[in-house]
Amino acid sequence: FFSMTNPDEVNDLLCFLDEEYAPAIPDDLIEFYLKQSGLVTDDVKAKRLVALATEKFIHDVARSAMHHNLEARSNNPRGDKCVLTQAALALALREYGINVGKPSHYV
Repeated sequence: FFSMTNPDEVNDLLCFLDEEYAPAIPDDLIEFYLKQSGLVTDDVKAKRLVALATEKFIHDVARSAMHHNLEARSNNPRGDKCVLTQAALALALREYGINVGKPSHYV
């Protein structure tokens, strides 16, 4: 990850988001969730910046879950397949402050 302290780098990023960047998450979906959060904007750069941050978050969580899954497999090898499990995903999300466990009244 890089730090953008130079204003030219920030401008380059914003121009890239406006012209060349095609997010994996569609603009309409980002717009929907921004509206749900109370932010209504027509600024394409802002939407794509949120999409980029979301993609980065998903990538980081997936990488962390893969790490947890590989750790579990090294302790108990069951074959050569690597499968994302609920347990590995829950551990990865917990690192980011998201609890996906069952509510206490279901346990």
